[in-house]
Amino acid sequence: MGGDLNVADDVINSINGSSPQPFAVTLNEVCRNQYNHMFSTLTPYYGRFEVTVPGACKNGQDYGIAVLVRTADYTFHNAWTLPGGYEQRKMVCIRTADTGGGSQPLIACSTHIDYHSDVQAQQIAFVAARGREMWSGNHVLIGGDFNVEPTDSKLNPMYSPEHSGGSGIFNEADTNGFSRTGGGAGSGYNEYTGGCIHWPCGYRANDWKPTGKIDYIFLSRYDFTGYYGDTTYALRSDHTPLWAWANYE
Repeated sequence: MGGDLNVADDVINSINGSSPQPFAVTLNEVCRNQYNHMFSTLTPYYGRFEVTVPGACKNGQDYGIAVLVRTADYTFHNAWTLPGGYEQRKMVCIRTADTGGGSQPLIACSTHIDYHSDVQAQQIAFVAARGREMWSGNHVLIGGDFNVEPTDSKLNPMYSPEHSGGSGIFNEADTNGFSRTGGGAGSGYNEYTGGCIHWPCGYRANDWKPTGKIDYIFLSRYDFTGYYGDTTYALRSDHTPLWAWANYE
């Protein structure tokens, strides 16, 4: 959260280097100047930056979350402050009129759940409820750092019943047969996305030590097919970027 534009350039290069380029991008722990740099550099991406902690970046910039879509045909849908927490956490969503060949518009959202365990359940339930409400007439994507692992029951409101214990409307991209168990570094599903021994991560030998899957790309059930996920490496981040591919129905 230092506001270093090199971090933003890492994201830009990842997006531009991907074929096909992602239709939606969700960002956590981003400074306003980093988002502005991405917004002005990435073409044709548009989106929304939502402040969570004003002026909290080391360079004095606002700290927050963001979501981008690869179309100019979008509108700001809504932003909510999550309940509880030791630091203001939010969920932000934008809606595209461009269906990308699918049957309904897409609502793409970003969120960041608190790492304090005593507030995670209510925050995740809040996000899941907003997702269910938006599902009427829309396909819904929610990406972000949930700070809990797949087997944690706090995620039950997000996961669809196809996933053991799930009561929600979402399937997760980086899964194998709807399994919430197994996975790990290099497994091909439920891959680890967090864990950095030193900071900045990746600058010394043995800096990176995956410690669990805490980042997710949730896709509303029945609306996407053929999806899968993968993690990549980010030199200046304490998370690995999570990518998802899916057919938009």
